[in-house]
Amino acid sequence: MTSLRYFLALSFLSATTWGCADDSMPELPPIPHHIATFGSWGNDPGEFEYPEGIALGPDSLLYITDSVNHRIQVITREGTFVRQWPVGGFGSTIRVAPDSSVWVAMDSRENPLHYTKEGKLIETQDHVNRVYGYELDSSGNLYVCGSRVHRPDPYHTFVEGPYFWKFNHELQLVKKWGYPGQSDTTGWLGGPMTWTLHGNLLMLGQIDSSTAVFEFTPDGTAVSSWKIPNVTLTSSDIACDRNGRILISSPYQGLVYVFGSRGRLLLSFNDVSSREEPLKMPTGITVDMSGFIYVVDFARFRIVKYEEAP
Repeated sequence: MTSLRYFLALSFLSATTWGCADDSMPELPPIPHHIATFGSWGNDPGEFEYPEGIALGPDSLLYITDSVNHRIQVITREGTFVRQWPVGGFGSTIRVAPDSSVWVAMDSRENPLHYTKEGKLIETQDHVNRVYGYELDSSGNLYVCGSRVHRPDPYHTFVEGPYFWKFNHELQLVKKWGYPGQSDTTGWLGGPMTWTLHGNLLMLGQIDSSTAVFEFTPDGTAVSSWKIPNVTLTSSDIACDRNGRILISSPYQGLVYVFGSRGRLLLSFNDVSSREEPLKMPTGITVDMSGFIYVVDFARFRIVKYEEAP
């Protein structure tokens, strides 16, 4: 995902569904309640300069791409600094594997870098070299949305994809397929992914110039899809809470949107507290097993923690 440093804000139109029914909910849930704010501008431990991505590890620690500081910071869920390590570029999306190794995508959309939890660079996959989004499952399989660019000589370029590529925990290619349920691989882009409570993959993507959410099984079978007009893919993120609701950060609107499992827009929020300014550019988002939501506020150099609505 291209960094927020290079874009201006865009307008938002209300979400619509595509190919799915409205969620059968009698009433809308309450807005998540602000709990705490971590971090401030700077380059000392626990400070940030344009943080972008966030992930929760199996060790219950938060892993954050501190992009302009060219590092990964690890903090507790209460905001206490634990450790950090440098990365060779502007880190964007981050995911943590079941073995606590860490995958970090860069703004250039090159292969995500693979680190131990202490920050030692280890082997990475080299089959997909233009990456739009990725996720890992509980067995350590890696799912990558992206393309393989072949350059047999300086005058010819062949692009294979975009596809979904599934690698096993040894980074051997298991399967590839087009966007959910389709063999055609033209006219669409992928983005960040997450898991539903039922073990399906959700991807925030784009087709025919409209941003959409795609749901599919781990073997590529399409389940559903729904459009979100005029929400850009750039630096947005997607997460699923313990009630099955889908959270999508929208940095250009300064909001986090909450959808039902079948695409019904339930609410949006950006409140922090009466003493602090609201979210300005929310990018990375994750939810822990206790239901707390963690949002990266790119433009205010902080992590904001919310309590999930019941």
